[in-house]
Amino acid sequence: MPPKEKKQKAQDSGSSMLDKAKVKVEQTDETVGRRVVGMGFALVGFLLILAVIVLNVLSNVEPQLDEDLNVPELHELEEYTNDDRVSLTGEVEDVSQVVIYVNDEMQTDTAEVEDGEFEFEYVFSDEGEYEFEAVGIEGFPFRKGSEKSDSVSTIVDWTAPSADIEIEYQTEVEDGLVTVSGEAEPNITVRLMEDDEEAYSVETDDEGAFKIEDIALDEGENEFKVELEDKAGNKNVLARRIEVDSLVDAPDEEVLGEEEVPEASGDLSKAFEMILQNNLMTVFGVLVIVALLGSSGFVFVKSRQEE
Repeated sequence: MPPKEKKQKAQDSGSSMLDKAKVKVEQTDETVGRRVVGMGFALVGFLLILAVIVLNVLSNVEPQLDEDLNVPELHELEEYTNDDRVSLTGEVEDVSQVVIYVNDEMQTDTAEVEDGEFEFEYVFSDEGEYEFEAVGIEGFPFRKGSEKSDSVSTIVDWTAPSADIEIEYQTEVEDGLVTVSGEAEPNITVRLMEDDEEAYSVETDDEGAFKIEDIALDEGENEFKVELEDKAGNKNVLARRIEVDSLVDAPDEEVLGEEEVPEASGDLSKAFEMILQNNLMTVFGVLVIVALLGSSGFVFVKSRQEE
């Protein structure tokens, strides 16, 4: 091969190797760039996770007491409930958030205060009594809190009254009236339903005893359903019915006569009659006194004339 061709071939070979080196450097730079970007995203993700963990930890830390912060006021709750959750509402001024305590345990979620009012929904986990308190908080992430509010409470009851009750009554009566008595759970309402409407009701005492007297019957067969309801609103309609046969209709309600009308009813005619009688007695008394004075005066004057 001529020297000139050898020189050209050497130059081409060198140029090719240089191009390959440039490509390799570019590929290396691109790989490094990708790795740097990836590591950057990973670092940002790690920092975000770390921030969430820190905020979560801080949200579980009791706020530092600041007696200058206003104390929230919680609205009263129903004494008993059979709902699965409760909506707590209240009022507070000059704080941005409120944290709720349930049975002395601080909740991580907070309630935002808008126009001096706040609302917090709590889901019950079980039956029983729940006591709620509220604390006004300010500051982030290190929070300051007011003193605890006055507590409000409610009793969660999801269980209907037991159908295992005792009922006593006469199955046949002659006067159209019957008395139903028995024992059930304490402090619940016992209703006698007729045509799916309440006819009579009574509340059991602390021992569970109840008694409904003078239940009016129609002549023939009478049937009542028995419904039990506790203070939370749970109901239980018994399969058992109260069935009574009456020989006659219940007597009509007695209407009081004129002589039986109590004074509190306002019998104006009798009142005026009493006033009139009292006035007549007064007038008669005055006339007697005048007559006596006149007679005495006449005797006195005549005796003076005779002297």
